[in-house]
Amino acid sequence: MEVILNELIEDGNVIDTYMEEGGSSMFTLSHYEKIPTDIWFYNFNVEEPLRGNGYGNEALDLAIDKAKRIAGGKGILRLNVKPESWMEKWYERKGFTKYNSEDGWDSMFMDLN
Repeated sequence: MEVILNELIEDGNVIDTYMEEGGSSMFTLSHYEKIPTDIWFYNFNVEEPLRGNGYGNEALDLAIDKAKRIAGGKGILRLNVKPESWMEKWYERKGFTKYNSEDGWDSMFMDLN
């Protein structure tokens, strides 16, 4: 899956968007250049007909690996998710922990150490 669609660096904010070659899944990682140990994961999507076939696991595993490289093996990967959704439960199974709830979103993190 490793095709980078776009890298944008603006005001010290680095935004990398990745898409699988066939376009079946994509995600974005973002961090500040001066703080590469605090990374956000968002814009995650797997085409609906392909869900349940491992594409999401593959894409998330790639995102975690990319985040570890960006953070130099130390840091956290953050995301927001709708509370009590199947996605929140999936992220928990993948190793994310909820740390905050605000404005209809749960914030979760994964320790990249």
